[in-house]
Amino acid sequence: MALTTKECPACELCAPGPDISHGRRLSHPPRCSSSPVYLPSVYHSPALMELSTFLSTLTAHPEVAKHLDFNACLAFIELIQLLKPALQLYLNPDFEEPMPLSELPVDILKFFELSLDLDHESAKMIWEILCPIAWALGSPSDIQAFDYGLSRGVAFFTFIPPTHTCLDPGCNSKTRTGKKAGVPYSRELYQEKTVAVTVFTQDFGPVPGLSVSFSCKAVT
Repeated sequence: MALTTKECPACELCAPGPDISHGRRLSHPPRCSSSPVYLPSVYHSPALMELSTFLSTLTAHPEVAKHLDFNACLAFIELIQLLKPALQLYLNPDFEEPMPLSELPVDILKFFELSLDLDHESAKMIWEILCPIAWALGSPSDIQAFDYGLSRGVAFFTFIPPTHTCLDPGCNSKTRTGKKAGVPYSRELYQEKTVAVTVFTQDFGPVPGLSVSFSCKAVT
């Protein structure tokens, strides 16, 4: 996912921005309307629903680019969205519109450090800068399209085992009939259960999915 720009021939406001896209510099800060920023490959990301705020924040805080590139910033925001329900457990339930935590729980902060290869202080700094953007966005569970599908076994991603027959070599007790009578063949598996999961995708961020498991009734 690359960020591309269009040069502006006569804009006095234009100036190099922070390096946030794999070594490419933003040619124009968000306040420049004469040269729009084109995002053909990342525009569908949920983090870019607040595109102007997102780019303005990165321009105002070039220190973020020292630790995260553009895609990593998106990943950070998407992780915050995913963890939002867990983070809300630490907030005062009496607040009608709870604000993001000023300080993260130790375990969650460590999760960000390990996931994005950040040191402790950098993770805290980036949280303070980017969390307001992510907090204002809906989490994947807020997307209306998923509300109707998951409860009916329909998901954007469904993970199914690669085989529908038992792989146990000793489970060939069933035999064919007809021309191949007596030839053993593997037992068909039966659907055991379906579990809701979260799928991390490059194009869409974290989205709900389903994981289907099969079992063989002859194997205990």
